[in-house]
Amino acid sequence: MDWGTGGSALLGADREAPHLAPKLAVGIVAVDFCSYSAFGLLQVIETGPSLLMIALAVLLMSCMLSLQLLFFHRWHNYLVFVLQAVLAYLPLIWFGQAWIGMPSFLAGRALLVLPSLAGWALFVVIVLTTALAQAMVNDSTLDLAYTTVTTVLFGMAIYGLARLAGLATQLHDARSELARYAVADERLRFASDLHDLLGLSLSAISLRSRTALRLLRHQPLQAKEELADILDVARQALADVRVVAGGYRELSLADECATAESMLRSANMEATVDLPDLPMPAPVRTTLATVVREGVTNVLRHSKGRYCEITVYRDGDAVVLQVVNDGATTAQQERTNDGSSGIHNLLRRVAELGGELHAGPLDGGRFRLLARIPLTADEATSDDDAVPLWSTRRPGRLRREPARSLLAAVLCMSCLAATIHVFYRDETPAEVVFSIVCLVAMLSVQLGYFSRADIRLQSPQAYAMLGLLAVLVCLPLLVLGANWVSLPGLLAGSALLVLPPRVGWAAFVVIVGATSWGRAYFDGFGVSMAFTVISTVINGLIVFGLTWMSRLVTELDKARVELARRAVAAERLRFARDLHDLLGHSLSAITLKCELTRRLIAIDVAKARVELVSIQDQARQALADVRSVASGYQDVSLDDESQAVGSLLAAADVTVRMDMRYGELPARVRTVLTALLREGVTNALRHSKVQRCEIAIRQQGDMVSLEIINDGVPVDDSTEETDLVGGSGLRNLAKRVTDLGGHLSAQPITGGRFRLRATVSARSKPSGFTGDPDGVEPVTTL
Repeated sequence: MDWGTGGSALLGADREAPHLAPKLAVGIVAVDFCSYSAFGLLQVIETGPSLLMIALAVLLMSCMLSLQLLFFHRWHNYLVFVLQAVLAYLPLIWFGQAWIGMPSFLAGRALLVLPSLAGWALFVVIVLTTALAQAMVNDSTLDLAYTTVTTVLFGMAIYGLARLAGLATQLHDARSELARYAVADERLRFASDLHDLLGLSLSAISLRSRTALRLLRHQPLQAKEELADILDVARQALADVRVVAGGYRELSLADECATAESMLRSANMEATVDLPDLPMPAPVRTTLATVVREGVTNVLRHSKGRYCEITVYRDGDAVVLQVVNDGATTAQQERTNDGSSGIHNLLRRVAELGGELHAGPLDGGRFRLLARIPLTADEATSDDDAVPLWSTRRPGRLRREPARSLLAAVLCMSCLAATIHVFYRDETPAEVVFSIVCLVAMLSVQLGYFSRADIRLQSPQAYAMLGLLAVLVCLPLLVLGANWVSLPGLLAGSALLVLPPRVGWAAFVVIVGATSWGRAYFDGFGVSMAFTVISTVINGLIVFGLTWMSRLVTELDKARVELARRAVAAERLRFARDLHDLLGHSLSAITLKCELTRRLIAIDVAKARVELVSIQDQARQALADVRSVASGYQDVSLDDESQAVGSLLAAADVTVRMDMRYGELPARVRTVLTALLREGVTNALRHSKVQRCEIAIRQQGDMVSLEIINDGVPVDDSTEETDLVGGSGLRNLAKRVTDLGGHLSAQPITGGRFRLRATVSARSKPSGFTGDPDGVEPVTTL
C-alpha cells in the first residue's frame, strides 16, 4: 500500500487501504505511547531512583501499553478501562511529573468506550483531574497550561485514529448499502414515471375500446373513428415507453390538456379547458401536465360525473391548476386518501418544486384536484435533476464533517501547545510575536492545503506548498537561534503524505534528525533534545495518520456514491430493456389488432367484436404490466406467452405451427425466451407479409433453443444470409442472451423466409449486479 502519496494511496481505497487503516492506527498509537513512555522514563531516571523503581516504571508502562494495543479495537470493555484508569493515575504517587502525561491515553479511550455525551463528559473530567494532578505536583502556570493542552491533544488524537480507522473499515464493508438504496430509489422513480405517463393512455384505450364495442353494431363508422383514435393513443403510449426508459420526459401542458379534453368527451362527459398562454419553466409545465394526466385518469376511472373543468391561472408569483369534476364517489376519495391513485407521486413532484397539492371533495358532490407551484421554481430542482433520496442516506457523508473537524481540532491543539512552549523561552515580546506568527502561518498552510480532501497531494503545487511549509518551519531557527520554537512535526507528517513512500520516510527521518541536531546545538544532548525528537515523531505521525484517514474516509464515501450511480445506470439500462420487451409487445399487439379490426368492421362484424374484446383485455393486461414491471413482481409464463402469440398470429390469419419441447427452466432463461418470442412475433407481423409462421422451443441436455421462421420476406440477394440483429428490441435481447452465455441470430433464409434463432444454456446464471458483491438486485425479474 502506498502510504507516502495521498493521491495514489486513495486510488486503492476500495482494496487495501480500508484494511490497512486499523493497522496504521495501532502502529501510530504504539509508537506515540513508546515515545511518550521513553521520555517519561528519562525523567524518572533523572531523579536518581533505585533500580527497583526504574523496573517498576518499566513494568507499569509495559502493562499500560499492552492494554492499549491488545484492546485497541475492542472499545466496549469496561474492565480494561478501569485497569487503564488505575495504571494512569496510581503511579503518579511514585513518579509525579514523569507520569503526568499518561492520563491522556485514558482520555482518548473514554471517548471510545462510552456513548457520545457520556464519553465527552468523562473526557473533560479526565482532563481536569490531570490538570489538578499537575497543580499538586508542580504549581507552575505554564506547566499547568501545557499539561492540560497536551492531554486534550493526545486524547483527541487517539480517539481520532481509532474512530477514523473503524469508519474506513465500516464504509468499505458496507459499500453496497448505498447502491441498494440508490436502486430502490430508482425503482420508486420508475414506478411513478410509468404510472404518470402510461396510466392515462392505457385507461383511455380500455375506455375507447368499450365505446367502439358499443357503437359497432349500429354506428360502425363512428366505431371506426374510435379505433383510429385508439391507434393514435397506442402509438403515443409506445413512444412514452421509450421516453420513460430513456429518462427524457418533458411534457407539453397544452397537448396534455387537449388529450384530456378528447378523452373526457369520448366518455360522454362535458369538458371545459381554460389554459391561458402563461410563460412557465419547463419543470413547472411538465409537472402540471402530469397532474392533468393523473387527475383526468382518476375522473375517468373513479367518478360518475357528467362534466369536468380543467383550469390554469396565475396567482401572484405562482401558477395554479384545478381539475374539478362532479359525480364524486367514495372510491375516488378513498383512493386519494390511501395514496393508491398516484396522488402520492404528484405530492412528491409538486413539493420538489416548492409547491403544494390538495385533493378533496367540494360541495354539491364535486371533487377537486388543485396544484399550486411557484413560477420561480428553478430548473435545477426539476425531477430529472433533483437530489436523489439515496444521496441523503449516506453515513459517510454525515461523518466526513466531524472527521475534518477532529483533524482541525488536533492541529489547533498542536499549535496551541507550541505557543505555550514559546513562553518557556526567554524571548523578548517581539520574538514572542514573531514565533506565534510563524506557528499560525504553519497551521494555516496545514489546514488550508494539506488537510483538504479535494487537494491532489502528488502534484507540483503540493511540492511547492511543502517547500513553503519547510521555510516556515526553519524560519524561527534562523531568526531566533537558541530561542526557536517550531512545529517540525507538521513538515514531517506532510512529507509522508506528499512524497513517494521511500522518499517520504527518508525525509521524515531527516526532519527528525535535523530538528534534534538543531536543539542539541543550542541546548546540548539531554532531556530538551529528547523532548524535541519525541514531540516531532509523535506530532508527525499523528498529522500523517489523521490526515490520511480523513482523506481515506472522504474517498471511500465518493467511491460508494460512484458505485451507487453505476448501479442506477445499470438499473436504468435493465429497466429500458424490460420495458421494451414487455409493454412494447403489448402496445404493438394493440396497434396491430386495431388495424385488423378497422378492416374487419366492413367485412365481419362478429370477428371485429371479438378483436375489440381482445383489445380491451390487452389494455388491462398492459396496465397490470405497468404496475408489475415497476414493482418488480412480474412472473412470466413461457407456456402462457406461447398461447398468446399463437392467438395473435391466428387473429392475423397466419398459419401457425408450434413445437414446444422443454422441461423446467430457470426463471432468467424462461423470461428471456418469453421476451424473444414476443419480439420475434411482433417483428414478423410488423415487417413482413407473413402467411405462415413456425415456432419451436427445444431443450437438449443443458442447452435450450428458440427458433421462429416466417415467410413473406422480400427476396434480396444483398441481405441473404446476413445477420440483421439491428432493431432496438433485438439488440437488447441479444445482450441479454449473451449475458446468459448464449447466441442470437436474425437473418433471411432461402424461399423469402426469415429466421430468428437463439441458443442459451438452461443452467445459465445472469451476469450483472446480481452476481457481484454489492448484491444489487434488478428492478424486475423480466
